[in-house]
Amino acid sequence: MNKEQKEAWLKEAEMQMKAIRTLEKYNMAALAVAGLGAAFCYFNFRAADRNLLLIICSVVLAALGALSSMVLSVGIRNGKANVARILDAVEGKIPEMPAADKAGASKPGAASEVPSNTEPKAADAGSATPAGDAEDGKKG
Repeated sequence: MNKEQKEAWLKEAEMQMKAIRTLEKYNMAALAVAGLGAAFCYFNFRAADRNLLLIICSVVLAALGALSSMVLSVGIRNGKANVARILDAVEGKIPEMPAADKAGASKPGAASEVPSNTEPKAADAGSATPAGDAEDGKKG
């Protein structure tokens, strides 16, 4: 990995950390919304004159806050893991980061090589492999 690539990956890690900090702020806001919804729900249940509309709104508010907090937490966790992988690659602890193909970024987990347990087809028509036998049956 040359110096330009390292600088580019470090800049990418820096931008992702900035985005993660923003997500953490949104996560705190979502937790506050969930807490307010739970508090409103509690006080509406404790009130002498219960208002069904307020109870429903407070339950929905608490549920949406909790759900959004969960989604943001997953994004934060995955983002931090991604930054750690970038920094490990820059430090040389893991092989180089995959280069993006022309259609877009490379997909994680996509196999770019043929698995080692597969054998190439035999070039001659008289091979004794099952693939060769199937091809012979189709020809004649």
